[in-house]
Amino acid sequence: MATLKIRPEKKPIKKKRNTLSEHLKTIKAQKSDEEKIHKELKKLSFSSNAGVGWLKIVFSSFNFLISLFLISIILFINFEKELLQSMLGTHFSFETKGIMILGILFLLYSIIEQFNAIYYLKESLKWYRITCILKFIVSLLMIFSIVYLISKSGIQWFGISLFGNTTLGKNKLFYIPSIVYLTYSIYLSLLSYYDLLK
Repeated sequence: MATLKIRPEKKPIKKKRNTLSEHLKTIKAQKSDEEKIHKELKKLSFSSNAGVGWLKIVFSSFNFLISLFLISIILFINFEKELLQSMLGTHFSFETKGIMILGILFLLYSIIEQFNAIYYLKESLKWYRITCILKFIVSLLMIFSIVYLISKSGIQWFGISLFGNTTLGKNKLFYIPSIVYLTYSIYLSLLSYYDLLK
């Protein structure tokens, strides 16, 4: 009597491969969808703060005007230095190099802040980040510059650089420009750092 051998049916391998590739495709599609959603959410949170962008433009314009005014006064003093010394006396030095450096740094910060605000409104994340980094670097340079001038000539360096080692130059009123510039520089660096964290 002949015995009948029953062989188990072989499942087609192609179907397994197809289902595996389909499963991988769905996983990839889900990941890309998640990335798209994440990007869209980031853009939405970025664009919802349009008021912040315009506030940045107003703030940077204000800084720009102040720095431009300061630089204009310093340039006037430099051009009319001899005339001013002949009128007031040679003991007034009118050394404006330090003040000019601080003014230029402040002007540079305000220009970068303008671009930062524009890229913020345009929702250009890459350029927004770059301008944030530049802002932060310039604000640190502002802090180091004022600290260097204070350590070199004292907290009343502003008065000494303009009016020399006279009683007017050493007046306690000239503490104010140093304190204001240092405080404002620290504030700008913290603001720039906060923008970087966004």
